[in-house]
Amino acid sequence: MMDILNEYGEKNGAKTSYYELLVDLIYISLPISLVFSTEVITFNSISQYASINTEDVVILLIVLGFLYGILYRNQRIIITLPNVFAILLATTAWIVVTNTVATFREPTAILMSWLWTFKWFEGIILFVVLQSQLTKRRAYLSLNTLAICGLILAAYSVFMGATGGYRIRIFFYNPNTLSVFLMLIGLIWYTKATMASEYRSIAYFILSMIPLAGIITTGSRAALVGTGTGVLCLIALTWSRLDLFQRTATVGMPLLGLGIGTQIVGTSTINRYTQWIQYTNGQLSLTNDTAARSFRIRLQLIERSFELFQQHPVFGHGWYASPSRIGYLDVHFTTLLAEVGLIGLVIFLIYYLATFMSLFNEHKKATATFATAATAWYCGMIVQSIGGNFPRVPKMMFITLFLLAAVVALSSNRSEPFNTNSVSCSNDD
Repeated sequence: MMDILNEYGEKNGAKTSYYELLVDLIYISLPISLVFSTEVITFNSISQYASINTEDVVILLIVLGFLYGILYRNQRIIITLPNVFAILLATTAWIVVTNTVATFREPTAILMSWLWTFKWFEGIILFVVLQSQLTKRRAYLSLNTLAICGLILAAYSVFMGATGGYRIRIFFYNPNTLSVFLMLIGLIWYTKATMASEYRSIAYFILSMIPLAGIITTGSRAALVGTGTGVLCLIALTWSRLDLFQRTATVGMPLLGLGIGTQIVGTSTINRYTQWIQYTNGQLSLTNDTAARSFRIRLQLIERSFELFQQHPVFGHGWYASPSRIGYLDVHFTTLLAEVGLIGLVIFLIYYLATFMSLFNEHKKATATFATAATAWYCGMIVQSIGGNFPRVPKMMFITLFLLAAVVALSSNRSEPFNTNSVSCSNDD
């Protein structure tokens, strides 16, 4: 059928085959499915967390399209980020080792860990295909689709917060995870503002305030730390090329956006930000209010993580042992310590550093709007992980790998997929 469509396109002088057009549309649908994700199939009998979402369906279509390209259109596998990919493979190998060891320890309870590992494999397969198939045009279309869809979601979050919603989590199922994504969208429009002409710059700065206000509606306190880190990183990355107006705006607009957010949300949300700490007799201390409870719980979870680490310091309890087997451990780095051991934590830290360096190297290239925003966002997300396991959440993993491959494709001169059926690597510096 595809061959018939391609022949029809060629006979009618089409500049792009129908296959390429179809692949373009699928890549545009990827960020849409990531932003507006819904559960397609759930497996509640296995776990409340087990499901197939819309992005899984789109990723399957992307993979099938790539396999068709390899078999019938002489496309090839290309790795544009060999350093990151190699470390990602090492991370994967250690995940498999930890789960295998955990399987021998407790064979009847390990199923969920393996299911989450399959999600990790899905991310790696997607990363390979993205590096191989993302052209400059596809990357541009996909990234701008992500920015626009994210802005729509941010506006809806603000609307929900303004109409009485509490701890908004729409499409992301967790308010803290939603706040991480809204930080990315805010930083993208924020970066666009620093690189645009005067009138566009004003418009983009105004648009960047919508996701920042949306962050407040999530009620995530860790998000304030992460967003503050992301904004400071963005200022540091762009300061030297900004004029006086842009420098003033880069400092003032984030505060204004967050301030607007505090004006539209209800009292319960405001209390989450203000009623958890007190200053009495010259000392800071936690209150006895409900708002302070989650902070106390996180301190307990850190202590619990170290206790679990001491039980199995080398191999840990297995990937995604939390929450299915060892309970909730909501601080990312101590969660890794308990799940994959000290060796695994070191490997993951190297992977995070390699990801940051790849994004930073792309930022240094001219007009690297998305790379600059992604670099600042990644720093913010890692810092915000003191309040959640965001880097390992499948959707956030997919978004991170998509950003990595897309910003590299944007800086490349590749306008069409390669036409040699082989595997090759290119330097990611």
